[in-house]
Amino acid sequence: MKTHYQNHLEIFFQNPKKHKAIQSNTQLTSLKINIKSTITLAILISTTSILTAYTASAYYVASYVYEENGRLWWPNSLGGSFYPWPNRPTGIAFQLLTPLNQADSQYYLYIIKSGVLIALTLLLWFTLFWKVWKIRKTHSIHK
Repeated sequence: MKTHYQNHLEIFFQNPKKHKAIQSNTQLTSLKINIKSTITLAILISTTSILTAYTASAYYVASYVYEENGRLWWPNSLGGSFYPWPNRPTGIAFQLLTPLNQADSQYYLYIIKSGVLIALTLLLWFTLFWKVWKIRKTHSIHK
């Protein structure tokens, strides 16, 4: 069984022009793989970073939510929000509780409190590490 290197040597000694064509074709294929992998990796890194920052911010804002008698409340007169980017409740800090609107209540219950946001963030980090490992493995094979 011949190795990849032995095949190249055999082709080189039989026909040097054919060897150069095969070598340049291999480099082009490698370049295409690297460009595609680089773009995918860049998108994955930016998406993972943004989702991680969003998750941290959403859980920070969620720490202000009060749950009492089955209802959800913001602690200040001007309530916070989870959309489009989580912002904490501001306003005068009276003994006044402001109810969460329906969208924020559902988001808090089904996305934050259930742990879906953390699971999605961890899944994206796992995918990122797997992709980096796969690219490194592919890159070491092409060398």
